[in-house]
This record gives sequence, structure tokens and C-alpha cells, in this order.
Amino acid sequence: MTAGELRYYITKNCYYDEDKKGLCWRKNDKLIGSISRGYRVVKIKGKTYPVHHLVWLLFHKELPEQFIDHINHDRLDNRITNLREVTPQENMRNQSLSKANTSGFTGVRFHKDSGKYYAYIYIDGFEKSLGYFDTKEEAILARIKANKEYGFHENHGLPEGVSLEEFQDSVVESLLEQAAETIEEKFSDNEEEEEASLPSIHNITPVDMDEANLEYEPPKNTVPLSLEEHYIAEAYASGFSPQAIANKTGMSKAEVQRILNRKQVSEFVNELIKVQMNVVKEGRLRLMNRIINDKIALIERSGGNFGLHTKKDLPDLLMMLDSMQKEQEKKSLGTTEDTYLTIINQVLKT
Repeated sequence: MTAGELRYYITKNCYYDEDKKGLCWRKNDKLIGSISRGYRVVKIKGKTYPVHHLVWLLFHKELPEQFIDHINHDRLDNRITNLREVTPQENMRNQSLSKANTSGFTGVRFHKDSGKYYAYIYIDGFEKSLGYFDTKEEAILARIKANKEYGFHENHGLPEGVSLEEFQDSVVESLLEQAAETIEEKFSDNEEEEEASLPSIHNITPVDMDEANLEYEPPKNTVPLSLEEHYIAEAYASGFSPQAIANKTGMSKAEVQRILNRKQVSEFVNELIKVQMNVVKEGRLRLMNRIINDKIALIERSGGNFGLHTKKDLPDLLMMLDSMQKEQEKKSLGTTEDTYLTIINQVLKT
């Protein structure tokens, strides 16, 4: 059969259905053909044809001379918008993720000797190294950028049925989770170090309290705090529980609680907490500043356009940056010439 005769046969006996993603028989409204090696094929007058070739013929009035690529990697999705004619080389540059892949993205694998993730790409049959990275996400970003530079399709290396935008969103979410975990681990480690270094009551004096520059004046006609009360107040304000203080001092938990309930001790604790909060707040702010900027740099190295263009697409990061910016302006903690929101919009611009 010539291409014209085959097209006439298809038009007469079949119709194209966008919702069913292919061609259906007019006689029963069922998809034509059967599945062979992942593709839908049909036998017409003794010859077997791939259905995606017939869809191409129906729309373009000629059979493809080269390969027909399923853009989204779904071989059963024979919608015309999911098909494109490509050369063998172009076809190889839009391959779905191999079932043998363990990293979740083509061109990224874990390198046992270095303990890092290795990113690479094949160009003209030769492997080109893209570098070794501490995290899988960094390696994936490097490979995504290389795909763009070397003319690979944006869907190359993605799991079947997943778009680049969806995949990149998941990478960004993972980076944000890592940032949050880093922050929590950092401050968790600090708290453990503080608890381990809780001083003996014999090594703390009222002079230590004075050096804290607290804006605290004991109420009039009250007895000054004792050494014991100073110690318990400072430990409690630093985040130690009454039980932890009791264990350190040899007192009972009830005794510690009674001391904390005394008016002058309670007021002193409140002043100490204000100082502690300011120190922690500024430290956390600087740490978040550094971590978030590291993540922005990763996104920027991926090529700028990371599939995220609005606050709706990246609410968590933008809200964190906005909050940090306002806090920096309020506290004058090293604001830069450009605001963080300006920076992120420049990085993520299309």
C-alpha cells in the first residue's frame, strides 16, 4: 500500500481520539491494534504498522522518514502533540529513565570511593565528567544544565510520565528540606553542647550575671538573689528543664520549681530569656542567610530558569527570604544592595 492508500484506509475505518490517546475503530470505538514491546501496533492487509506512525500519517499526509519520538516517554500516548520526527541522535537525547538507574536521574550515580555523587554526560560517544557533588540534588542540577547546553530534550532522563517542571519542583523541595534539617541539626548540636557544658553551681558567681549587661533591676525591698537562685535562673533561661537542673544540683525537682516560682527569680529569668532570644534569633538568621544563599547558588548554576517563576511556585523559599530581609532591615544585620526577593526573581527569571 502506498502512503496515500494507507491514509485513505485509516480515514475510512478509524478516527483520531485525543482523550484515548490514539486511533479508534469506527465499528466499535475501541483503540486499534495491540501492544508489542511497549508500543501499540496494528496489522493492516498483512503488514504491521506502529500506531504512532499512522497518527503521523493522518496529520502530515506522509509516513515518517526517520524516528518518531514520544516526547513524554509514554509509548502508548499517541496524541499528535506527543509525537515528533527526529534523527537517531535526537531520539537518543530524549530517553526515559532506565529501570537500572538508582539515583533517580540519567547521568547521575553515587561514587563509592569518594562518597560523592558523580554527574556525567555522553557526547559523540564519549563520557564527559560534570564533576563530583556532595548531594544528589547538586549532581542532578549539573546534569539538567548540561542537557540544555548540549541540545538534549528537556525530558531526557526523567521518569516516565513526569514533566521537567514537576521534577525540578521536587528537587527544590528536597533542597529546602535539607536547608531546614541543617538549621535544626545546627541548633540541636548547640543545645547538646550547652547541656554537656552546664557549669557546676560552684563555678558561677553573681559577677557572671553582671557581665551579661542585663537591663534588670531587682524590685525594691526584696532580698537580692542568692548564688543558688542565680544559677537556677540562668540554667532555666538557657533551656534546661527543672529536672535537668535538679539532677545537676542534687536538689529535688519540686525544690527547683519552688525557687523558679519566686517573684524575683521569675522576673530575672524573663530578662535572661530576652537576652537568649536575641542571641539565638540573630544567630539563626545568619545561618539561614548562608544556607538559603547556598541553595540559590545551586539553582542559579542549573541555568537560571528552574521552572519556578512566581511566589505561588516557590512559596516557602520566598517567604523565608522575605522574612529574613525584613528582619535584617529591622536589625541592620548586613543588608545587601539588592533585596533577597530581587535576587531570587533574577535567578528564577525565564
